[in-house]
Amino acid sequence: MVQLTTSPLLDMVSPRWSPPVKKFEARHASEREKTGRCLPCLDHKRPSLHGAWDSNTAGNNQNAGSRSLPSLGLSVFSRPGAVDGKTKRTRPDSAKLSASPKSPLTAKPTCTKVRSLMVAHTSRDLGECGKSLVVNVSDAGRNRTVISVVARDEGWQLDSTIDAEADVYVVSTEKEVHRRARCLQPSQRMSQIPGMRNLCNKIGFAKLMRRMQRLDPERFTFWPRSYILPPETVALSQHMLDEDSDIVPSDAFHEPLIFKPANASCGHGISLLMKPWDLDKKRDAIKSNGAIVQEYISSPLLLQGLKWDLRVYVLVLSLQPLRALLCKEGLARLCCEPYMAPSMMNKANISCHLTNYSISKCCGSYSHTNDPADGSRGNKRTWSSTLAFLETLGHDVNLLRDQVREIAAATTEAMASEFSRAEVHVKRNCFHILGLDIIFNEEGRGWLLEVNCHPSFCIDSVFPAEGPFAEAPLEVSPDSPEAPVMMAARAAMGAKAKKLCRCLAHHWPHRHAPCAVDLAAKTACMSGTLEVVQRDLYAATCPPPCCAELAAGTGLEALIG
Repeated sequence: MVQLTTSPLLDMVSPRWSPPVKKFEARHASEREKTGRCLPCLDHKRPSLHGAWDSNTAGNNQNAGSRSLPSLGLSVFSRPGAVDGKTKRTRPDSAKLSASPKSPLTAKPTCTKVRSLMVAHTSRDLGECGKSLVVNVSDAGRNRTVISVVARDEGWQLDSTIDAEADVYVVSTEKEVHRRARCLQPSQRMSQIPGMRNLCNKIGFAKLMRRMQRLDPERFTFWPRSYILPPETVALSQHMLDEDSDIVPSDAFHEPLIFKPANASCGHGISLLMKPWDLDKKRDAIKSNGAIVQEYISSPLLLQGLKWDLRVYVLVLSLQPLRALLCKEGLARLCCEPYMAPSMMNKANISCHLTNYSISKCCGSYSHTNDPADGSRGNKRTWSSTLAFLETLGHDVNLLRDQVREIAAATTEAMASEFSRAEVHVKRNCFHILGLDIIFNEEGRGWLLEVNCHPSFCIDSVFPAEGPFAEAPLEVSPDSPEAPVMMAARAAMGAKAKKLCRCLAHHWPHRHAPCAVDLAAKTACMSGTLEVVQRDLYAATCPPPCCAELAAGTGLEALIG
């Protein structure tokens, strides 16, 4: 039987951890001999019990509620009655933990050998991490439903207590992002990178793309010509503007332009500009928040006569080193009305120009579908099924797929360069899911439209219950492959999926129901993200494991690192 002195697993695997052996070794041994617990030094964030482990007792310890690493049986216990944040968690009594006087580690109880064993184990097999990830969803917002769906299948623990300790904190508000960032431990991860929101602002991102086009014009050809209009533009003359501010020249209106408010989302405030006086009408919007005016892709690749764009998800796992993964699944979003080239007559008909679901769901011609494998029906389809459908039409889908990867990689590298001065723990302990909107022209060339800092992970569709376009939610056959996840999503939605709703999601009374297409793409992204983050937490290798190893068997694929 081997005596091992344990400390919180996740603290030991952090790259910032270093065992303070010389300073605390004697006190560890003395305190442990007297009380059976370890002093709260830098290894141990709070007093911890130490016990012997062997193959006969490992199973019992796991059943007792401890978090264990497979194959090693290393268990971590807090002292009885210890307070984790504001939540008291009862652990096995110290009397039940045996100690072996013959153990060679009894005289020098350090954590160094435990760490080495963990390094050997995790580097040997990253795919066998225990399914004991604790995810705090107290500030998850609308992401909580999809996390509940994937956590049920993976066996992860969800905690809604604000100050409870967890392995991963899923946050959605800027206030919580900065609060968590200040107290984030090396053994914890947070789902937002502080500062990413400002970078994804339309003006901030347009400035970044402009700089990158100057540095590497051949690589960043996927960004359309854009004009930056900061809030003070209307009060400044052209000679007073800085290098990143623009006055839209009159000859720019020879081609259609599109106006995008800086802080708007979900398609709000977006409009087509055909003449200079169309921009003059936006003076108030520019003065308050600023905006960008962008070249409109007027000859898009069409699907059955409809304009469409692609939403893909990129996981920035860490900034130091830079590691990013691309979700294999995405969403193809189609307009509700047949596409018409922009003109003065149809510029206000946003249903044929904008693909945002927040706009399309209010259109009477919106078509719902619950078959993620069918790329020929519906105004929202999975990326994989859309590729299969495009291939039947004779398109080079490999070219489309390669362009998506190149655009995602170049954009991620450019954005990561803006965080060179960020704190080390932010670069290592924060991850972020970005939503990239990409459109293809009729020649198959990809264009990046924008990057979303907080892409929607809502998994429901809206069905109006009254009015001229009332319809009932789609029924799913119990024998269909989507039935289990649809039932899980309905359970996670709770009363929202049962009652008549009058929220702001639709102007008519309506019902919410799970969407199988959304579930296919968003559960693949969220499940893959948390699985990769979990593997990265347990992998105590230096340098950190590459993305290909972490992504094996998940819905993600390596992009950078």
